[in-house]
Amino acid sequence: MLAYDLPRARGNSQFALSELFKDSFPVGTILTLSQFDSWAVANNLYPNCRSHEEMMVVRGALRNRINSGGTCVHREEELKQEGFMISVHDHGKNYEVLPASSAYQKAAEQLPSKVSSMVETNRTKIKTLRASSDFENVPIKLQIMADLFESEIDEYQEEITRKGRKLLARAALIENGLAKANGLEGSDAVHAFLSAPAE
Repeated sequence: MLAYDLPRARGNSQFALSELFKDSFPVGTILTLSQFDSWAVANNLYPNCRSHEEMMVVRGALRNRINSGGTCVHREEELKQEGFMISVHDHGKNYEVLPASSAYQKAAEQLPSKVSSMVETNRTKIKTLRASSDFENVPIKLQIMADLFESEIDEYQEEITRKGRKLLARAALIENGLAKANGLEGSDAVHAFLSAPAE
């Protein structure tokens, strides 16, 4: 059932898996994590997990594989279908199956708040550690590492913000290009999407 003889290209090896998932959970479905786990177990896609943490890792890896197949070259260029992705919904309590364009846009829109939260959390940790110790007596190597870490946090925030703008630009290309430009061939539209400018 999961055997397809497809050329090696982005995501093609996971196409059959993504089709199996879509048969049970079509685009527009909101499913609980328990429903996702039950489906995976029923289809022998989970190993025997020994802890909740291990289950979370396995679940995330399976979701990534399905997303890879849901947006693979075979689907988008040869079948002329818009891809789909499993998006985190309701603060991680559920999953939502979305068209790829909507999933990209949702991810980009959520980036600023997630990045800001992560940045401020780590910045606060460093400031607290500095304030709670005699920082001048800390080995110079650790002082330098702390200074570099704060700089790296700022650089990370800038990089993620830039990538967020790129995701939004690509999502707009899908929605305004693929959905509305009927004269544009599917493969040409996908290539236009993939070459969208970063800024």
